[in-house]
Amino acid sequence: MLADGGQATADLAVLCHQQTLFGPVVSDPTAWRLLAHLDDTALTDLRRARAQAREVAWAQHAETRGDLPQPTVAGQ
Repeated sequence: MLADGGQATADLAVLCHQQTLFGPVVSDPTAWRLLAHLDDTALTDLRRARAQAREVAWAQHAETRGDLPQPTVAGQ
């Protein structure tokens, strides 16, 4: 959930509905126990890993599709 950019335990629900892709998902109490034990160093490491994974994903997208997608706001 954190690697995917989730910011609340409710974001686990998104993963629960895609078990074929993500596999089994922990229960909310298990997630809370994990989050209670994270310190600033662990959170920094998670943020760094997420940034690296996103960088790779965007580079692969640009490599396979040519350009980065242009944002669309209000149909423009």
